[in-house]
Amino acid sequence: MAQLIAIAASQAGPAHAFMIGEALQAAATRLGHQMKLQVVSRLGTQGGYTPQDLQAAQAVIVAADMAVDRSGLPADRVLETSPDAVFKDPAEVVRP
Repeated sequence: MAQLIAIAASQAGPAHAFMIGEALQAAATRLGHQMKLQVVSRLGTQGGYTPQDLQAAQAVIVAADMAVDRSGLPADRVLETSPDAVFKDPAEVVRP
């Protein structure tokens, strides 16, 4: 079991960003991982994680097709991917 953080964002709109996040969360659950999810959209930021969550995370998945603030994220544990990759095979994306 892995501790993961996911940041989902989409320029297509809030609903798309939430669909990305839900796909990641469902795949993580199926694989037995724990995931903290943050969704970024024109509505703002929903959900999130604590500094302790970030420190414990084996990977931080950034699934976005728009600019996302990556300051404070551990560069050596960030996996950048696209919303298309999440929709194609979310389980592959959440494998740490």
